[in-house]
Order: sequence, then C-alpha cells, then structure tokens
Amino acid sequence: MRSFDLCVYWQMFGNALEERYERRDRFKDGFASIKCRYSEVQGGPHRRDITVDDVLEIFSDDLPYADDWSKPDRDDLKQRMEKRRVADLIRRLPGDDYDERLIGGIRYCFRDLGLTALVLHHVCPERYALCSHHLASLLFVSGRTVPEFYTDYCKELLAWSRRARPRCSELNVAETEFALWTWYWFAHRSGTSDARRKHYRAFVKDPWVQERRALRIAEGLGRIEKLDLARSYLGTEPTVAAIVAWREMEKEVRRVLGKDRNAKMCDLLDAVGTLKPAALPVGWTSETLRNLWKRIGPGRNLVMHALSTEDEVTPEEAEQIVNGVREFVDHNTP
Repeated sequence: MRSFDLCVYWQMFGNALEERYERRDRFKDGFASIKCRYSEVQGGPHRRDITVDDVLEIFSDDLPYADDWSKPDRDDLKQRMEKRRVADLIRRLPGDDYDERLIGGIRYCFRDLGLTALVLHHVCPERYALCSHHLASLLFVSGRTVPEFYTDYCKELLAWSRRARPRCSELNVAETEFALWTWYWFAHRSGTSDARRKHYRAFVKDPWVQERRALRIAEGLGRIEKLDLARSYLGTEPTVAAIVAWREMEKEVRRVLGKDRNAKMCDLLDAVGTLKPAALPVGWTSETLRNLWKRIGPGRNLVMHALSTEDEVTPEEAEQIVNGVREFVDHNTP
C-alpha cells in the first residue's frame, strides 16, 4: 500500500467487523434493517419523530453496538426523551452545519456523549459519527466543551471524506469513521507485526495525512494562550519557554509604551524608565523589567544568537522568566 487510501479501508470494513465480533453476516442484515428504520426519521415526505423504540433498536442482537455501549433503561429513557423534548431538538438540527447548542441539549437528554453520538450517527450518517476517542486523539481533535469537541470531530471526518473523493464519492462522515476504524484495527490489533507496521506506515507517511495532522496541531496550539504554552515547555524545553515568554514581554512593553513595531527593543528598554509606577507590579522597578530581558539566564539576545549549549536557559531560569512576564502582563491586563 503506497499511500493511505480510505477507500481501501472502507472496502475492508466488513473483514474487520468479522474479526472483531466474529459474526459479520448477522451484522449485514442488522445494518440494512436499522438504516431502513432511521430513513423514516431522517427526512422525506413521511418523516416522523424519533421514538424510544428507535433508540433501543440500536442495541438489537444483529448489530455490534450492544457489545460496546450500555443499553439504557426503557422507562428512564422514555421519560427523559419526553421531558427534554429530544425529538424536537433532533428535528431542528441543520442539514448543512452543526449547532452546538442543540447538540448540547440532546446530550443533556441522553446523559453522555456516547449515546448521543450513537443516535445522531443513525439519524444523519452524512454528518454525524460515533465518536471514537482513539481516532479523535490520532486526528488531534480538541474542544473546550463536549458539544464543541464532538462537532470538531465530525467536521474533521467530513474533511477526510472529501479527501477520498472522487474515488469514493459515496463516503459520508459515518463511513469515513468506519474506514478509519478499520485502519486502526489492522494497524494495531490484527495480523502479524509486519502487517501492522505496514498499515501504520501507510497512515503516518502519507503526505496529506502529515499535512492535515500538522494543521490540527497548529490549530490546537492556537487555542492556548502563549504564556501557558511557554509554561508547558518548562520541564522539557526551557530555552523555548523563555523565548516564547520574551516575545510576549516585547509585545506587552510595546503596547504599554504605545510604540509601533519599528521601535528597537533596546530603545524600548531604555524607555521603560519613563513608565509610571502604576504600570509596574507591586515591588517592581523599571530595572526589574529590564532584568527579565537582559540579566536572567544568558539574556534574550545571547540566547537567540547562541552557537553553544552553554547559552541555553535552565529550567529554573525559564520559570523565573515566564513567571515574571506573566506578572507584568497580568498587571497591565484589565
């Protein structure tokens, strides 16, 4: 396999199911039956609201879900679905976008993301997936809230499904997740160690996959405040931590002094002597601020142009720099 091909893994999905659950043929009939049942919920002239029986049917013996999800109690589920008006929430889901507020309400009814995703996967497989946390980790999916995490996961699968076109034009979000799950099975659980390595390399060596994962990492880091990012490097890359903190310090000094980007930092450090006491944390002087830049560790300029490991910043020095910059920035942030 010369590159990672989702279409190939989608075609191998049945084989992976048979290995994982040892009953492929029964699942084939079950998938057809549940698809037909949920086609009435999805839309069309005879569309109807989802019922408690629709949800419980997902856990029938001819489907694999009961092996990995806990079947909810009928009476409790019925009461919650009626009280939270989940059928109305599902009916209002947009067909061309994701509404985190509605997804949050649906999750509140079903109590957890697992059951929520399981239901939405059947209601609209074109846009919703089961949400495997193993795959979410591999795809670097993140989110500040559970609905945001889930929509981010589905959107990422949508991007992967589009990548498979035009060779697999029929691949929707749910099928894309199944294809990736199939790859994961053969790369980590099935066959010889050589075969598993071959599948794994097909994924990690593929240029599009590398670019996509790098983009996801960059987007995830973009959600982190820079000084928090600097702190995360204290134990492993203290010099990197100091450099990130120094950059944030320069930005804040420029802002406080009202200087544009063309002003040299050496001139800015001279100008900090004109700062009013209110611009400095309690107990600080202008010299305290200058020392963050020049005196702690080798100093910023020497580190940036270092040719020797002797000019690296120690973890203790980096922590002092990060803490100092954090105190200065927080003091000047409303």
